[in-house]
Amino acid sequence: MNKIKLLFLTLFICQIGFSQQTSVSGAVLDQNKLPIAGASVLVKGTNKGTMTDFDGKFSINLAQGERIIEISSLGFVKQEFKVTSNAEIKVTLKEDVSKLNEVVVVGYGTQKVKDITGSVAVLDGSAIESKKTVQVSTALQGSIPGVSVSRSSGRPGSSATILIRGITSLGDSSPLVLIDGVPGGIDDVNADDIQSMSVLKDAAAAAIYGSRAAAGVILITTKRAKDGKATLSYSVDSGFQIIGKLPQFADAKTYMSYYNQMRINDGQTPTYTQDYIDNYYANNALNPDAYPNTNWNKSFFNESALQTRHNLSMSVGSEKLKSNASVNWIEQASLTPNNNYKRLNLRLNNNYSFSDKVSAIFDVNYKRSMKRSPSQSTDDILGVYRIAPIWDDYYQDGRYAPGRNGENPLGFANEGGNLDGVYNVLGARMGLEFEPIKRLKLRAIIAPTLGFDRETNFRKVIEYTDVSDPTQVIFRAGGTVNTLREKSVNDETLNIQATANYDFTFKENKFEFLAGFEDNRERTEELILGRDGYLFPDYTLINSGSQAIQTTSGSASETALRSYFGRIAYNFKDKYHLQVNGRYDGSSRFAADYRWGFFPSIAAGWTVSEEPFAKKILGDNYLKIRGSWGKLGNQKISYNSYPYVSSVTLGNSLFYDNGVIKSLATGDVRTLNIEDLSWETTESYNLGIDLKLFRDRLGITGEAYKKNTYDLLRSIPILSYIGLSPSPQNVAEIETYGWELGLRWRDKVGEFKYHIDANVSDSKTKVVDLKGTKSLGDKALLEGQEYEVYYGYKSLGFLTQNDLDNKVALVNGTERPGDMRYEDISGPMGVPDGKITGDDRVPLKSSTPHYVYGGNIGFDYKNFDFNASFQGVGKQTRYYSSFMVRPFLYSTGNVPLDVVGNTWTPENPNAKYPRLTDKNGEINYRLSDYWLRTASYFRISNITIGYTLPKEVIKSIGLSSIRIYATGTDVLLLTKFPKGFDPEINVVESPISSTYLLGLDVKF
Repeated sequence: MNKIKLLFLTLFICQIGFSQQTSVSGAVLDQNKLPIAGASVLVKGTNKGTMTDFDGKFSINLAQGERIIEISSLGFVKQEFKVTSNAEIKVTLKEDVSKLNEVVVVGYGTQKVKDITGSVAVLDGSAIESKKTVQVSTALQGSIPGVSVSRSSGRPGSSATILIRGITSLGDSSPLVLIDGVPGGIDDVNADDIQSMSVLKDAAAAAIYGSRAAAGVILITTKRAKDGKATLSYSVDSGFQIIGKLPQFADAKTYMSYYNQMRINDGQTPTYTQDYIDNYYANNALNPDAYPNTNWNKSFFNESALQTRHNLSMSVGSEKLKSNASVNWIEQASLTPNNNYKRLNLRLNNNYSFSDKVSAIFDVNYKRSMKRSPSQSTDDILGVYRIAPIWDDYYQDGRYAPGRNGENPLGFANEGGNLDGVYNVLGARMGLEFEPIKRLKLRAIIAPTLGFDRETNFRKVIEYTDVSDPTQVIFRAGGTVNTLREKSVNDETLNIQATANYDFTFKENKFEFLAGFEDNRERTEELILGRDGYLFPDYTLINSGSQAIQTTSGSASETALRSYFGRIAYNFKDKYHLQVNGRYDGSSRFAADYRWGFFPSIAAGWTVSEEPFAKKILGDNYLKIRGSWGKLGNQKISYNSYPYVSSVTLGNSLFYDNGVIKSLATGDVRTLNIEDLSWETTESYNLGIDLKLFRDRLGITGEAYKKNTYDLLRSIPILSYIGLSPSPQNVAEIETYGWELGLRWRDKVGEFKYHIDANVSDSKTKVVDLKGTKSLGDKALLEGQEYEVYYGYKSLGFLTQNDLDNKVALVNGTERPGDMRYEDISGPMGVPDGKITGDDRVPLKSSTPHYVYGGNIGFDYKNFDFNASFQGVGKQTRYYSSFMVRPFLYSTGNVPLDVVGNTWTPENPNAKYPRLTDKNGEINYRLSDYWLRTASYFRISNITIGYTLPKEVIKSIGLSSIRIYATGTDVLLLTKFPKGFDPEINVVESPISSTYLLGLDVKF
């Protein structure tokens, strides 16, 4: 009976519960009455929700008191709907056009996304900040199509090289970088301070910057305060770097065996007896000082190195004054000895509104970076790669051993002196804006920048003592005396800008006008002081050295650039867009009659999706076609500030005067002056398409371009009897073709939001005209060939005895079976001559990377976030140089482990490497197609996982947000390049490390 009562009671309670719920069903449509699948339907204030099906329909239960539902979908404006009955409802979502109305920073202003006609790529500051790189330049890697970023070193504080759309000049192809409109260095700004970054890639976008924009423009906009309450945020991350794969070398016994074989092959007596080799490890265990077996990689490279970053920012905003301040500190140790990097960034951005018509800005920024490295930083890595394991690093008592005749890379790095650099940049920006009438804005800006750097290079003599007698010096390395060189560089730049903007609308016609003036002046002074003979190496002041041995030198330069520029933009019905830019530049780098140049551009855009016929086909999708033409200039044609003037060398000459020899000061003209020297000019064509599908979930951008650069600098030979060295002239020409593709996908499924970005680009630069000249090195400049093509010999494999018997062409006649054989292609008369000489070298393969790609994958789910970035090169060839593979480099170098067991012998004629030899090592390992290797790669550049604490957890302690995250940079490299070498960096430089950090973001 009790069980029956309990059952009825349960049914009664359930009936009450059901009666307190309301079932709501309906459909979600767009403005064209088409169903929206995958829309999110949430009960406001709860986590209860559902999604619409393929037909846009949904059904959801509302508890008592729940009457408001939130409906959202990517590409549409979120809408709230109040439920008043159980009847089926229909909700129409409006398309979110805010992204098309968003503004992006362009030259001297902003434009709406939908009005852009040139090639402009925008990177949000959060995307740069999330990568947690030390330098901003490396954060760009793989982020923007058409932007190639390469690193040449993994040393702390190292910057990256940036190219926008390939090669633009035979000299400097680096882009112009502007920070809040003022010229600067991309690594001068703290990544946490960046609001956005715009990259201007074609002439239409960059022509407004004229003679400085041939290689593209990067516009960095820093964060500013907004109206509202004050905010304070602090972030810190700390962790460690670990070294990647290193080149591996033979151990002591293998080295000695191979060294003996090398000497036998060269017709010499073996150095080591077999008994000595066989007992070497046993003797090493008894007396390691006398029988070293040094693993130089393990000895030299640190297993890990610390890295720490702190960032504090504060923002205060009111109706009148808005201020944003930040402090950033980075400290980065190194995986190589005696290297470190420290940096301090300060920034204060202020906006003040005097009235509705007058406002002002005042910004101050400061950067101080400090670097330490060994006194000759490139020699330490090279020393590790070329020293054999039979030379000791340390004695057992802790003293540095002399290595080979005083060549101990570890001793050199730690005891050979330091190169200490302190680099300071102090900048300010003051501006005034006045709007005398509606829509007319007048702006004036003055921005001084001071740079004051100092480098101190102290080279110390290293004294290596005898293993059994610490008082007996047996080797001295690093010269005979301690030396100090101090270099101070002071740089003063003053940038002045004045602009007028006016826009108006007449019916469906929109016009925007810009006119402006800019003056940029720079003065640089350099002073170098030196003294030798420092008896007390701990006192490295300039006045502590000997006055008997001292040097001084210095230089100074001053340049100026004055410009007038303008822009007209026209928009009809948001369908047809036209933009014209022009800039008139005058540069002090050129003679008065050749100082001024005009750089125009024109661009047009057609928003096809706004046409009535297109709406029937495209629906709510977006399609725009863009095209542009323009001319850009390059005034960075020489490191000489006055390249059109002959150089004069000062000295002393002896004269005979009435039987007396006298010394008089003289000046000799050494170079021919080229008075008509002027700009390098780049003519650019661009065609682009922007496509947005599936309600802006999928975005596609494709571009193709051509750049033709003429009047490039090139020295043309002159008659020798003139007695002068040739000077560069505007005679060369190159052309670059390329394409870019960017893909973007954004979507969400309930509370799961995710995105996928990918891009790929390629370019090819061809040398068109060098006026009959050529540059022949490992990488050559040749008319009709790709820029810096590898230039070397065609390999025919290894020589055989049959080849020698048949008198094939040789280098010097000392070759033996197992040496490299090369093809006899030419000679002094242009035909094969039976000898292998420099005339037999030919263009081989491109040295520039192709199919550069990158991307990003990320998601947010509730309080969790994940982000991963990748980048790579699809096609690239690198020279497998002597530093990487040649055994016994410099006669006594180590043997790369990959060579062991893979060298030519009569029993192994199909080996990977030629025979062991020192005498013919240069012949075998000179640049040929045999040593060109595929160097394509894929790298995961960053992975970040974060968790944001729920607001109800942190509200009680007065915080608005706490996020904990873990991040890793350069965590994976996949490549077919020889094991232990990174295809991205210089062979004899510090390798790129993987960095792992734990971090905390706190907002008050």
